[in-house]
Amino acid sequence: MVLQSIRERLTGILAFAILGILIVPFALVGVNEYFTASGGNNVARVNDTEITFNDFNQSYSNYRRRMQSIMGAAYDPVQFDQLVMRREHLESLIDQELITQAAQSMGLDVDDDTLAEEIRNIPAFQVDGQFNADVYQSRLLSQGLTPKQFQNEMRGQFVFTQLPKSISVSSIATPTEIEEFVALIDQKRTFSAVLVAAETADPAPEFSQEEIVAWYDSHTNDY
Repeated sequence: MVLQSIRERLTGILAFAILGILIVPFALVGVNEYFTASGGNNVARVNDTEITFNDFNQSYSNYRRRMQSIMGAAYDPVQFDQLVMRREHLESLIDQELITQAAQSMGLDVDDDTLAEEIRNIPAFQVDGQFNADVYQSRLLSQGLTPKQFQNEMRGQFVFTQLPKSISVSSIATPTEIEEFVALIDQKRTFSAVLVAAETADPAPEFSQEEIVAWYDSHTNDY
């Protein structure tokens, strides 16, 4: 889950405070019963945004294709037909939408030029290191996606990945920490130093092996 990944980045009171800020304004989420059309045209509502049956089915189909590609012969279609798997995927979509809304409310977004550049740099859409529109269209078609759907997914991923980064690099200091910092940078130190030329120093003493052994034997309790 996206929220879980943020929890892993942050610990302690600060983590709960930040998660509280994110979740409370976006807590209005309704899940219709068991993904049946009897509940209406959507399976979930995240504030004013609906996750429709079509949205969910498209996303889940893409997810199943990705898992089949990853798992190969170990892929079990029966497992992915289970209700618990569908509910987990829906919860992940809700988490993504919550994070996206929170990020957008903080002014985190991606412009069209940046998004286009990110897509052009995806190796799967390139031929000989260059973006190829035909390959791009073909790849999306094989995943059951239109260019607009894919671009929206990319935009959403970019936005909600920026939120944890923004939190992790932000600086939050208590009044006590600020006072200590100010006191530290205003501190002054007075010191003196004496420089001794190496050639004027007494030579290092030399000891024979017998003297070293004798000293060690008389100080064995120190070791």
